Amino acid sequence: MHHWANDFVRALEAESESGPRVTPEATLTEALGRLRTAASLAILLDYDGTLVPIVNTPEQAAPDADLLDLIAALARRPRTVVQMVSGRSRETLETWFGELSIGLWAEHGIWFRAAAGSTWESAVDVSCAWMPDVRATMERFTLATPGSRIEEKTSSIAWHYRQVGREFGRLQARELRIALSRELRDVPLDIIEGKRVLEVRPRGASKAAVVQRLLSHETPPSVILALGDDRTDEEMFTALPPTGISIHVGPAVSLAMHRLRDSAATRAFLSGLLV
Repeated sequence: MHHWANDFVRALEAESESGPRVTPEATLTEALGRLRTAASLAILLDYDGTLVPIVNTPEQAAPDADLLDLIAALARRPRTVVQMVSGRSRETLETWFGELSIGLWAEHGIWFRAAAGSTWESAVDVSCAWMPDVRATMERFTLATPGSRIEEKTSSIAWHYRQVGREFGRLQARELRIALSRELRDVPLDIIEGKRVLEVRPRGASKAAVVQRLLSHETPPSVILALGDDRTDEEMFTALPPTGISIHVGPAVSLAMHRLRDSAATRAFLSGLLV
């Protein structure tokens, strides 16, 4: 179990009673003030659900011109570094954001590219010998679950069921997780649940690696801002130092300090850094 899991469960129990609340505007304004005056700032951005709405198929979520302009402007901000930290593949991130002066992290922290034009590197030891067996198991469930689909990346593989009926999708995802847990019990892999997606990735891959890499620099940023909407982003939030600011996007349970309503609110908040 991940180190943050117990706290996550306690947060789930607490929020189930009253429901999550969006952070008041006055509190967000105070956070923006801290960020604007930071001696140096690192901005860690999840993509799907954070900067763009969740859509039925991943291919429909390409960034629009306004978003690209916003990210480019943040990257030009003095004493600021921007890191895109996504579950997307290297190829997709390179296609969408490759020309921007930002760092890219693909497949939830497995691969990273430090800057535009630099070489992609692996953050963990990558072996894909396990992937054919996992794909075969996922294919069985795909055949039995109309509307589901498999997304195979270079070092991880995901089973999406966003277009499956909610209850049937949850049931099938639970059964798939059980099947994979049995199949992979002696293999160093993690099974990660996201928003109507189940993903298998090498153990040790984590969005927390982005924070750890920043903190390992000789002069780490004085403030790290992290924004995300999914369970994989909780790893990033809990790795932040006490000076960090974490923001969850959307209604799901989270350990983050603050909460924004949706991706439009995320863009508005980030635009506040450019004032």
